[in-house]
Amino acid sequence: MMRAARTLALFALLPLFAACQMFDNEPAKPSLAGMTRMQGELTAQGDKLLFQPCNDKRNYVVNDTGGTSIHA
Repeated sequence: MMRAARTLALFALLPLFAACQMFDNEPAKPSLAGMTRMQGELTAQGDKLLFQPCNDKRNYVVNDTGGTSIHA
């Protein structure tokens, strides 16, 4: 009877020991690839859309690859 009680207690406590392996030290961080927020001015020049970021003199050509139907 005592042996059965020990075996039952061991199997009852086994999930508690195994559960520690389910938790990571630190949660996974989401990827921010391609998710940069940019602020600036969007202007049309000819048949192109140009983006000039705040506090920057460079212009970037904006290509509508997402099908947003924005036209210059």
